[in-house]
Amino acid sequence: MKTIIEAAAKIHGHLGPFLVLGVKMGEAALKKLGGLQKGSLRVKLKVPLQTPYSCLIDGVQTATQCTVGNRKLELENSDENFIAGYFKNEDSDDVLVIRVKPHIIEALMTEMAPPNYPEEAMEALAWKTAEKTEEELFSFR
Repeated sequence: MKTIIEAAAKIHGHLGPFLVLGVKMGEAALKKLGGLQKGSLRVKLKVPLQTPYSCLIDGVQTATQCTVGNRKLELENSDENFIAGYFKNEDSDDVLVIRVKPHIIEALMTEMAPPNYPEEAMEALAWKTAEKTEEELFSFR
């Protein structure tokens, strides 16, 4: 997990907790859908299209290789308490919905609330988020 989070941070430009949520969401989808053929995954993300929430997008892109550019990733704006990914295996039509638990979003936003939140604190919060289990962070359907 550390390697892919570091790769996502390199692509994204910095390390933060919402980027980590995206990586963990993408990795969870790949694991739970299993046996995906190359190119068969499609993703729709419902996420507030503003920072820091939108940082999740780059994490999902890094983990799944579904991007806006290759047209395997679709984005839809949502309200601040709703972040979900809809992962579809086109070979089987299986769809997995992964939603970030609302209390996780609220907790991260509360911790990041002070103005000029320092980069070191952001990175520490990101690694703290990385240590949480899928079940702590997400609900699955």
